[in-house]
Formats: sequence, C-alpha cells, structure tokens
Amino acid sequence: MISHRAIFGITTILLGIFYFINFVISKRIPLGHDTFQYLQLQYSFLNELIMKGEIPQWFPFLTKGTVTNIWFLIQNGILNNFYYPLVKFFHPENYYFMFYASVFFDEIVLITGTILLSKEFYKNTWTVLFVTTTVFGTAIWASQIWWSFHLYYMMPLVLYLYIKAIKEKSISNFLMGNVLLIIWSFYGNLPYQLPVITLFVALTVIIYWLLYTPPIESLSIKSGKTEDNRRYMELKIQFTQFKTEIFAKKLKDKRVYLNILKIISVTVLTLTPIFIIYKYLTSCGAGEIVYRNFMREAGGKVAYGVFLNYSKISYLNYKELVTGVPADFPFLTLSLDQFLYVGILPLTFFILAIYMLIKKILQDKITLTFLIVLLLLVSFSVGGFFAKLSYFFWPLMDRFRHVGLVSCIAKLYIIFIAGFAFDKTISLAKNDETSRYESLTKFLFFTTCLILLGKLISVLVPFKHRSLIYEEASSEIMIFKLTSIVITTIFLLIIWKAKNKKLIQKNGIKLLILIIILNSWELLTYRSLFFHILLPPTQEKNLYELFKFTDYPFQPDRSMNYDKNARFQTFIRSADIKYKEILKKGYCIFQKWGAYYWNSDQFFYFDPCSSIFRVDHRLINIDRYYIAYNEKFLPLNIEQPIPSHPAFLKIMGCNSPKIQFFENIYSSPKVEYLIADTKYQGDILLTDTETKNVQNPINQLDDNISSTLLKNERLDIPYKVVKFSANHIEMEISNNYQRPIIMHYADAFHKYWKAYVNGRETTIYCTNLGFKGIVVPPGNSTIDFIFREKKVFYAHLFLITFGNLGVILILYNLVSLLKAKKTENDKKFWIPS
Repeated sequence: MISHRAIFGITTILLGIFYFINFVISKRIPLGHDTFQYLQLQYSFLNELIMKGEIPQWFPFLTKGTVTNIWFLIQNGILNNFYYPLVKFFHPENYYFMFYASVFFDEIVLITGTILLSKEFYKNTWTVLFVTTTVFGTAIWASQIWWSFHLYYMMPLVLYLYIKAIKEKSISNFLMGNVLLIIWSFYGNLPYQLPVITLFVALTVIIYWLLYTPPIESLSIKSGKTEDNRRYMELKIQFTQFKTEIFAKKLKDKRVYLNILKIISVTVLTLTPIFIIYKYLTSCGAGEIVYRNFMREAGGKVAYGVFLNYSKISYLNYKELVTGVPADFPFLTLSLDQFLYVGILPLTFFILAIYMLIKKILQDKITLTFLIVLLLLVSFSVGGFFAKLSYFFWPLMDRFRHVGLVSCIAKLYIIFIAGFAFDKTISLAKNDETSRYESLTKFLFFTTCLILLGKLISVLVPFKHRSLIYEEASSEIMIFKLTSIVITTIFLLIIWKAKNKKLIQKNGIKLLILIIILNSWELLTYRSLFFHILLPPTQEKNLYELFKFTDYPFQPDRSMNYDKNARFQTFIRSADIKYKEILKKGYCIFQKWGAYYWNSDQFFYFDPCSSIFRVDHRLINIDRYYIAYNEKFLPLNIEQPIPSHPAFLKIMGCNSPKIQFFENIYSSPKVEYLIADTKYQGDILLTDTETKNVQNPINQLDDNISSTLLKNERLDIPYKVVKFSANHIEMEISNNYQRPIIMHYADAFHKYWKAYVNGRETTIYCTNLGFKGIVVPPGNSTIDFIFREKKVFYAHLFLITFGNLGVILILYNLVSLLKAKKTENDKKFWIPS
C-alpha cells in the first residue's frame, strides 16, 4: 500500500493534467507579456533544430542580428532539455502541445517539492494536502512565467534537500540540492534572478541550521547511553551542558574535518557548471551587448536608487492577500507580474501561526525560521533596510532590478507558515489541552470575521483598475469575490461548531475534508479566473498554426512596416493588438494582451527596419551605428523614430537590399564621424577593421574626405541565396568585373562569424561600424557566411546534458515520493501520536 502523501501527490498531479488537457483542447495561448516571449523563444530554438538540423547560435531577425547565448538559457525549461536529443527520433508537427507539457512538468516539480518538504515539517498528512493544494492553486503563470512561477517553483524541492542534508548529515542530498539550485537559476529562468534565489535559500538554510537542534531522543544515542537509562526531563535540563561537551569532543574528532572537506569538495564541484555558464555568457556576446533597458546601465548594472525604486511595492500591495486582485504597479500598470493571493483559509491560519508563536504554542524552530525569512522578504520587496543591505553585500545584487516581484516568494512562505498552524490545530483537537484549544478557535473565529469584513468592503467599493484586462473581466472577478465570501462564511460556521471538542472528536475527518474542499474550491476558482483572462482561446485557426514547425525564407531587404508579414497579421488579429495606434504614438503601450518583447521579430521570421518591439538587447557595434545618427532612445526602447539620415536606411538595408556591392572599402579609425557627416549619402563603404596589408579594394582615406564621401561606388551584381538558416547563409555571386569588389551584408558583425569564398576562408570587415563585408574575386563565386563557434556548441551540449541530469534528479524525487510506503502516521491518518 502506498502512503497518503503519495495519494495526495497523484491526486494533485491528476488535477494538473485536467488543466493541461483543458488548455490543449480549448487551444489557449498566452498572447502577450513574458509567458508569450518564453513560448516564442522555445519555438524558435526547436524549430531551427528540426528544420535546419542545428541549434541556432545566431538570431538574424532580432535587433539586426545577435548571438543567442542568453536567450538559450532563459527559454530552456527543464523538460526542454529532453526535447533536443529526441527530435531526431520523432517529428513533432506543432510546439503548442510541447509547451504545455513543459509547463506541466514544472508544476509537477512544484508539487513534488511541496509534498516532500511538508513531510519534513508536519505531523499530519491532512496538512500536507492542505499546503499542497494551496501552493498548486496559487501558481498563476499565464501572464508572467518567470516572476510569478519560475522564481519559486523549485524552491520547496531545493529547501527539502538542504534541510534533509542538515538533519541526516547527507552529502548526497547537499550535492543534489546544489545541482537543482543551479538548474533552477539558469534553466528556463532569468539568470539575473540568481542573486535573490541564492540569497533567500541561503537565509532559510543558515537560520534553520542555527536554530535547529537534534531531537532529544537522539542525544542519548550519541552519548553512548540508552534512552531507558535517562528520563526525558533530565535530558532537557542538562541539554545545554551536554551540547557543549559534544561540541568540544567533535572538535577533536578527525571525522568532523573529513566531513568539512567533503562539503568543500562538493561545493567546488557544483561551482564548475556555474563557471561554465558564466564563461558561456561573458565570452560569447554578453559583454558585447548594450542593455538599453529602462533605467539599466549599458553594462547591465543598475544604480542604487533604481534598484530600490524601479519595481518596489508598498506594504499596501499586500492587500491582495485579502482581495485576491493584483494591485497596480508603479510603472507597468497594465502588467500582471505577480500574484500574491493564498486564499482566505490559509491566510487565517497564517495569522493564527503568528499568534501561536507569540503564545509559545508553536515552538518548532522551522516555523520561526520561515517567519524571519518572510519578514526579510517583505522588507526586500518594499525596498526597505534589508534590500539596501543586500545591494552592497550580496554578490551580483547590483544587477537586480525587480525588488517588488520577490513578493511571489513571500507568498510561498506564508503558505508554509499557515501549514504549521493548521497542523498544530489538528493536534490540539485530539489532546487534553481544552483551554488552549478553545482560545485558538476564538482567535481564529475573530480573525476570519475581520477578513470577511475586508472581503465585503472590497465588494462594496466601486471596482476600478487601469488595466483593460480587469475592466473587461470585472464581472468574473466579482463572481470570484462573492465565492470567497460564501466560503469564508461557511468556514466561520465550522469554527463556531469546532469549539465543541466532542463534536470534533466524532466528526473530525469530515470537517477536515470539508475544509480542504472549501480551500480547493476557492483557489481553483481563483486559478481558473486568471487563466480564463490571460489564456484566451485562439480566435482563429491560423494562430494555432503559427506554432507548427516550418521553414522560412531569406529576407532580401528590411521591411518598413509589418503589413506584409502574414504571421504577424495572424497574431494581431487574434490578440486584438492595434499596432498601428502604437506606431502613431511612437512608443510602446501595453495593450489588451501585454507587452511586445525582443524576440517577437524572430518568432515572425520578420526583419523590419524599425521594430515596434523592444530592442534594448543589441550588439555594441549596431548600437554605435545608431548613435552615429543621433538616435533618440525612448523610455521603452522602441526604434521609433528611426534616424532620418538617408544613408542610414541605405546601409541598414531598408531602401536597398541587405546584400549590396561596392567598388572599394575605405579604412578609417573615425567611421562614426564620417557616416554621420551630412555629405555622406551611404554610397561608399567604410571600415574600422584593422588591416595589416592594405590592398585593392581596401583604401585609406586621403585628405580630400569631402569628395570621397560624395562618391557613388555602388555596383549592380547578380547573386542568388542558395541556403539560409540562423547560422549559415550560402550565396552564388557573379562578379563580371575584372577586379575584386566588396560585398556588404546588412547583418550584424560579430567576431565568431567566418566567411568562405569558394571554400577558402577570407577576412570579414566590419562595414560602417555594425555590419559584415568581404572581398569578392572576379568571376563566379560561392560565398558562405557561417556562425558555428565550437565552444558555443560544446556549451549548448553541456547545458542540455546538465539539464537532463536535472530531469533525472527531479524524476528520482518524484518516484521516491510515489513509492513511499505506509507508515504508522498514515494508518492513524487523523492525528499521529
């Protein structure tokens, strides 16, 4: 027979399967904001692998061409690592199903970790069910998968392994916790979340280790005496002295130093993948990218004031714990970046837990640990003292910019703290401490009354919100609020009846089942409400078909608008995004389904002159090209308006094809000044690439610069694109002139690009600051541009292999949960002795 924990796990997973099937059958797609970006990126990488046979190291349709290193990390969900080696053996037609399978796997990770961690904390299996259903019911990832889900989804499993390592002095659990912590931080998540993830995991583990004391019954074994020879109270009185003696003996024990050496070795071992990932990010592109992001410095850092204020929330934002409706954000007022609601019943038990700690009814050190970390989380989220301290003393925290969104982790801690009170209440219902039990039920009753009053006020006050999403869904939100009021009222009646201990002893299981049902009912209503709002059914068949794996053509030029792109038109029709209004206003507005993001052009396989999406992640050389024409950087980093200089559009490949030919190329260290000159018409090519042997058609600029800038050295050369992919373009060129000429390719220059003319490698010149150019000999030639860097390939291979190790570890913990045998506690079920 399997344990009740396993039954609860299976039940919750089946509930997740219900959601998965519902999404798939109804064809719901996240049409905007970060979750859509996550989906688009995953599709783009896997589509390239399926259609072209390799993982893209370069995105040609993104910010005029950019390396994919950081994108590969943030889109590569845990299960996605499993997809890459399998695509050769099966040929999926549509990524839509695979996306939901990947997210569903992440939810299983959350459920598994929650059940295992609950098992370590709570005596009663009902509490495990209460906490698990609450955690699952509040995981709302539809709009913001990185902050509202991936920021915390692996935290219970990682904490479980670390806490188990402390209790059992287990190096293997410590190693497993380290591996999953790395995978959590870098796979399918934003790498710059690493500082806060490690900070609050470390705080929990360290505070728990400082407060943790081994159980009294285990001390007699360590002292060499049997428990029969010692009374419990004697041990309690002599505990402090005994602990000191044991500690002194341990300092002389060689095994202590051996264990310390093991811990250091395991830590160094698990730092290796972090080093590899760090080198992958920094040596291939990260140091060559300009972060023209709102209030972020060019190198990616954020100033102290920005760190504290950019996305901080106020204490008032935590009113969502009562209302269930996410509060407005200071800047992104139409963005749903966080969901803090935990449900009415867990909230009442959370308040009860604090009361129990004050009254010393809860003396478990882990409860105090979680409360301390929770207070630090709240202080961090509001930009308080702890946030200020963290900025200066925790590694890489000066890269972090979303203090307020850490409140999603606070939600998780609130739920677990509520579980301690729930567990203790069940225990008190069975023992003889009648007076203590009655005082707790009174406190719980009045707490619930106050929360019910807050719910009533939130219904009576006129509903106002600046988000179009909320305005259109106000009726559904009102239904949810009324449902919460009904459930809270029923809960009040249960508490009123629960004062009678005889009734509890006779009908305890029935009442617990009713409480679990009420809690699940409310949270499933809450979860369904926001999934209904944020995951609308596709309004036309073509949108669903956008996620079919497909080939794509080479774009001969950059389009001045999006009207000709069929994929984009399908998207805006279904998503109801009126992008023309955005173009008129010249900046990004958060419309019905959220924000436009960097990778969207890549998803549409569209190469525009001026993107309506965010472009704050482009290479430095392209950025230099823009700066030379005095581009005005707008608050939300949209290329509107683009520089009006006619030369800009020519070289960019807007008024001219992206493949262009010239008689000569002129070398100069001051290219940015020359191309910005009013005399320059974009009809000659310039380079600042160092050339040791200057030869035709490479020329040094003479003193008569003005006349040179006015020249028109463009040539009309026939060419044909034979093959095109993210990492490779092959062309056939017929140079009918009797001398070498220059080919300019309006795709971003990067040091890892290699060019071959008739099979022989040739120099790539950085033309006009940002693009690629090569010398083409007379006659017919085959030209290959290839972006295949070995260390990037091996980094991808390592990341996929290491990610699959994470899949194996997660499945191992899941199987160990499902195979758990029945214990005495499971048999008693109602309350263990």
